[in-house]
Amino acid sequence: HRDLHKEYRRQRQMCIRDSHNDDPKIISHDFDIEGLANLRFAHFDLSPSSGAHEGESIQIQVHIENAGHADAPASHLELTVAGSANLLSVSSLQAGDSVWMNQTTTAPAAGTYDVIGVVNADSGDNIVESTTADNSESRSMIIDTLPDYRHADGPTVVADPGLSGPWTVSGTIARDGGIGTTTA
Repeated sequence: HRDLHKEYRRQRQMCIRDSHNDDPKIISHDFDIEGLANLRFAHFDLSPSSGAHEGESIQIQVHIENAGHADAPASHLELTVAGSANLLSVSSLQAGDSVWMNQTTTAPAAGTYDVIGVVNADSGDNIVESTTADNSESRSMIIDTLPDYRHADGPTVVADPGLSGPWTVSGTIARDGGIGTTTA
């Protein structure tokens, strides 16, 4: 299908027909049409995008496709996570081809962050595209606060009948921060 499309694009002809005082004139000119690449995101996802804590792993799944009508030479993907940018190499992509570029990052401190991806990010790549409106995507990443545990009451330790046990430990543990349930 790609070869047929390329063949279809190769040569076109423009004809101008004019008639002035019943004297028709036809001007024709052959010209070539060249397609352009169009690098864009076919998929951009974070796992997890929420519920992670500082220091945990975040998976970034990126699927880049060349939706244009010409091959794209090797280029770059810029991934910015919590303000820190990384430039990654993207292999050359023929028209209609795609590539997965999965990355792992470490969750920053608690907060809400943007994860921004930009294809054809390096101006030195010199790739002219049919459109650049679809070259960037952004996803939100929510990093939860780690809970802080403390003794709200106790602990109380009872040793029966002596230091050799058995022992009974009781008290109340409170959690400050964090969300969800905790089992102790």
